[in-house]
Amino acid sequence: MHGILFVLKKSVKKFK
Repeated sequence: MHGILFVLKKSVKKFK
C-alpha cells in the first residue's frame, strides 16, 4: 500500500 505514502508525500509538499 505505497499509495498512501505517495498521497502523504504530495500532501506534505502542498502543505509546505
